[in-house]
Amino acid sequence: MALHIEDIPSEVLSIILDFLDTTQKFVVRGVNQRWRDSVDKNVSFCVSLCDKNYDYVRHKFGTRRVASMTIENYSRSEIPIQNLQFLHRLHIRESTKRVCDLAVRHLLLNAVKLKSLTLDDIKFGTEIAIHNQPLPALLSIEKLSVKWEQTPLSIQVSSRADNLLNHEMPKLKVLHVCQTLFATKLSRYEIDIFRLATCKPLLRQLKVEQFRPPTNDVGPAHNLTKLKKLNLTVAEADISQTDVCAWEAILSTSSKMEKLSLSYHPLEGNHGFPLSIILPVLQKSFESLVTIRLRIDPNINPHIDMKMFCDLKCIHTLCLEQRVLNAQPCIPALNLHTVLTLQTLQNFESNGLKYSGEDLLQFLDELVAHKTHVTYLCFTQHSQALRDTFEKRVCEEDLKNQFPIYNQFSDMDRLSFLITPRIQSRNQKSFCKQL
Repeated sequence: MALHIEDIPSEVLSIILDFLDTTQKFVVRGVNQRWRDSVDKNVSFCVSLCDKNYDYVRHKFGTRRVASMTIENYSRSEIPIQNLQFLHRLHIRESTKRVCDLAVRHLLLNAVKLKSLTLDDIKFGTEIAIHNQPLPALLSIEKLSVKWEQTPLSIQVSSRADNLLNHEMPKLKVLHVCQTLFATKLSRYEIDIFRLATCKPLLRQLKVEQFRPPTNDVGPAHNLTKLKKLNLTVAEADISQTDVCAWEAILSTSSKMEKLSLSYHPLEGNHGFPLSIILPVLQKSFESLVTIRLRIDPNINPHIDMKMFCDLKCIHTLCLEQRVLNAQPCIPALNLHTVLTLQTLQNFESNGLKYSGEDLLQFLDELVAHKTHVTYLCFTQHSQALRDTFEKRVCEEDLKNQFPIYNQFSDMDRLSFLITPRIQSRNQKSFCKQL
């Protein structure tokens, strides 16, 4: 006996209707009274708010269950949504008009079940978070992304951002901090990102982007004992000379790392980081690491041995990069063929690393023998030797169809090709077209 749609329980019907987009939800309200009640009482909406559609949002969504809201081009101090207790995701984007801080504070005071908060290019004109004033939204938040811009005319912007980040967030798991700094060195406000991280007991993902750390010494500024208690699964950061010790303390104890992305800080004198600080991660997280992206400093690391990655069990993407400056030699990389022993590796990128001719030939022989699952390779090197070696061997083996080399790049020293298996999947064909 077939089940009619009207026989579906109201709870199940509400879950099904919740998958529709906003326009479709208003359409299905006209089916019958039961569907209308399900949409009005149990279905949540996604709302985009700006000055121009303020009256429309107040009329259509003022009393509805709004679960996700994006705010842009908004300068009013009030929010036209009454039931903010249903709000789970909030994205405030700064564009042509400054989002009113009073409206942001109102949301943080009333959205008591907020899970994800994104403040994108916020200038923090006034105090959003006031000391000793609890913000209920931050007590339940699990993901926080804050990006702000500091200029010479707004020296206190970072101090207000620091005030917000210092607020109690007992459930925070993901933290992304990005400070776009255009101020001079004398006018900047220094935020101790590591002190903030150690105050979040459940923090598992930390991303620090375009962030200039404090200039004071890492020893007295950070409690390394607290940093060692962090057990991150995702770490993405611009490493600078002042915070290498802190990151070394964090990475030395993280035992279930899934993604590791470390680069040099563009505003500092160094151009990378010592490889020694990632060795504990490779040893303790060899069964969980999926993605590794590293920028290496040749002044600190005389060479890199690919054997350091040979024990990784789940690695999917491996990207190694050296920022090659004028008159700066490429850093030598040894045992390139070891990469092909990684049975789960699919994407390998190498930028600015130097390989011997013997390693290159052995690497290509392994590829020809189909001893790898790698589907995409990309090499960038300030020399034609790498390209010439690969092209010659591919021609000798008559493998042009199997290893198509793409030349659509302005940098002619870049060798990029897709390893084409005998039976291409739909995703690989799509990826090939994108190249």
